[in-house]
Amino acid sequence: MTTEPTRFARHAAARLAPLLAALGLAGCAAGNGYPSLAPRAVEGSAAAAAAPPQSAPTDPALDARVASLAAQAAAGHAAFEKTAAQACAGIARGARAAAGSEPWIAAQQAISALDAARAPVLAAVAELDRLVIERGTAAGPAVDLSRLAAAQERASAIDMAEQATVVTMSAGNCAG
Repeated sequence: MTTEPTRFARHAAARLAPLLAALGLAGCAAGNGYPSLAPRAVEGSAAAAAAPPQSAPTDPALDARVASLAAQAAAGHAAFEKTAAQACAGIARGARAAAGSEPWIAAQQAISALDAARAPVLAAVAELDRLVIERGTAAGPAVDLSRLAAAQERASAIDMAEQATVVTMSAGNCAG
């Protein structure tokens, strides 16, 4: 059994629903001051697509620092690869030896030396990261940071490859 107030509320809601829907749709069609989401005239024109991007000037001091850090990362990686090649046979012998034995200790020392050989690349990556943050948040005129970004990306890739090599060799997976 329905009570009188409940039936009245349902009847009133049924009568007001079309009115509320019409008011809602009218609000969508009204000019409410918000910008249109429709494409603007310039967005579809060939002139906008053909306009060359504005290039920012370079910073010679920054470019010299970036080149120095890139060279540091490259030289550090070459030294790391040499260390890895020298350590490989000892690490492979140590992986097959009992823990605490002389070959095992020699392998652990070789892994430590290999990890230490990453230092120049890690230092270059840290400095490049710092420069990216510093220059990205600096106020002042815009400067072309493409060389900085490219060097930071290359150094980070070298760092990740070296880290993977250390992990692989630490697990005894070495062609030695």
